[in-house]
Amino acid sequence: MPQYKRPPITEAVIEIRFEQPFPRPEVDKLQQRFRSEYAFSEDFIAYEISVNPAARRADFEEQSSGYKLSSADRADVLLVTSAHVTCSRLAPYVGWDRFRARAEDHWRTWKRVTGYRKISRIGVRFINRIDIPAAGGEEVKISDYLRVHPEAPAVKRMVSYAMQMAGPLEEDDCRFVINSSLVPPPLVDHASVILDIDVSRAGDPPQKDDEIWALIDRIRVHKNHIFEESVTDKARELFNA
Repeated sequence: MPQYKRPPITEAVIEIRFEQPFPRPEVDKLQQRFRSEYAFSEDFIAYEISVNPAARRADFEEQSSGYKLSSADRADVLLVTSAHVTCSRLAPYVGWDRFRARAEDHWRTWKRVTGYRKISRIGVRFINRIDIPAAGGEEVKISDYLRVHPEAPAVKRMVSYAMQMAGPLEEDDCRFVINSSLVPPPLVDHASVILDIDVSRAGDPPQKDDEIWALIDRIRVHKNHIFEESVTDKARELFNA
């Protein structure tokens, strides 16, 4: 993986999910254990939304609950929930070694508090935002920067899009999901494109620590290959500007 001066990473995530949710008292115990390492603690609830168009109804089902712990600069995040342990790093990205070391340290602490819990999924996700100069609102040709882009020859000017691709990775029995979309740019005279890459293994994931982290390292390699195959040299010039 090339080392870029300005990597476009806005969020990096390592997640380990469990087959059975934790009882709430154990979630509270975990929050108390990690609280001293983070400046902020907030309640966190994840919902699963199912839409029934015929009945004109949307149902919300609580999927997991717990706490969102954040560092003083809000860049380091740990989700302590009843269903998974999720370690995140927001921009500026500090590199894989530091991020992975924090996630592994938290995992070992987590296990000391809760004991063994069967794992159902292991995943790594990187969300990238590519900010493309567009002086005066000039049109940006997405294909100049991404190989993952929609084809709409009848459309003269594209103002928005959202697309998803998914498939298996035979090596390591993993699955990838790529999401890409136009988003409002945070910079004046720019257009911004999201490249969101998630690689995971849900079928018979490893349960032993050394095998878990060896898989996570390999998943990161798969993610890097997908990223490099998804961007063009013109995008790479932005990352090194």
